[in-house]
Amino acid sequence: MKEEFKKALKEITVRYRELEKKLSDVNIVSNFQLCQKYAREKARLESVVNIAEDLEKKRRELKDIQEILTREEGDPEFQKLAEEERGRLLQEIENGEKELENAILKTLVSPETYRNILVEIRAGTGGEEACLFAADLYKMYTKYAQKHGWKQEIMDSHPTSLGGFKEIVFSLS
Repeated sequence: MKEEFKKALKEITVRYRELEKKLSDVNIVSNFQLCQKYAREKARLESVVNIAEDLEKKRRELKDIQEILTREEGDPEFQKLAEEERGRLLQEIENGEKELENAILKTLVSPETYRNILVEIRAGTGGEEACLFAADLYKMYTKYAQKHGWKQEIMDSHPTSLGGFKEIVFSLS
């Protein structure tokens, strides 16, 4: 793992432990808004910490397997099983490191980034009827957004003469 990721992981882990302590403090727990703020931040960091702990556990298992492989020279069947386990653990560690890096990147990106989306609706084959269906989809999404209090903004649209859309792109936030 790159040095930048190791540094970020250490900072995330330290912050996570701080939040655990804060959330066990009676003064903070009695303040609903502060407690909620800390709980959300802790939840955002929790996946990174869990993945890192799981990865560390697998590294310890790999170390134990490698010690067994260097000590045991007798039973060839046992050696074969240990080699298979070693291969499995190496693969799991490699996958876990990639997963950990992705999780770290997600925590470093602002949570607001994931709250904004672009929706693109295009009429498929079917002529004017497909354009009308695209308009119905747009209305459905906007009503859903209004119901949830989301802001909606049209970025680009190509309306038809009958009130449909050949294409419409809008953002929700």
